[in-house]
Amino acid sequence: MNISLKGSSGAIKGAMVLLALAFIVASVSYTMPVLADHTATVTITPSTTNCNELGKTFTVNVKNDIGSGDSILQVEIYKALIGISDLTCGPAPTGWTLFSYTDRCIYVTERLGSYKIAPGFSLDFTFDATMIAEGSCQSEFTVVSVDDNGLQGDR
Repeated sequence: MNISLKGSSGAIKGAMVLLALAFIVASVSYTMPVLADHTATVTITPSTTNCNELGKTFTVNVKNDIGSGDSILQVEIYKALIGISDLTCGPAPTGWTLFSYTDRCIYVTERLGSYKIAPGFSLDFTFDATMIAEGSCQSEFTVVSVDDNGLQGDR
């Protein structure tokens, strides 16, 4: 059996160009998912305080565990919806910038800078808050850490 491609070379060339363009578009538009590779240990002190004590200063220590693969460049502290009033963010550590809101403190450093929290190191952040007596006078803060390779943490 003999198949002739004579006269169809334009169609084949057109199909090859379309196939090449489809490959280029697929390559450009698809990005590999990036997984954050750090484990942060967060300690808030004091861990207990009196209710209705105004302006209580809390220290949040964020430690990037020694086995982490990435450095931390952003720390976010969120106040709970109940049990806390008057959240005031403390100053940003050296080399960090503070974005202060009524319900959260966001501390950020440069992605290519030298102030990130490297594996095995820690950094302290502070804020003032008043624990208010609503029921049992208990509440929680949510702390999120972001590394230089993607998001890690719960919001």
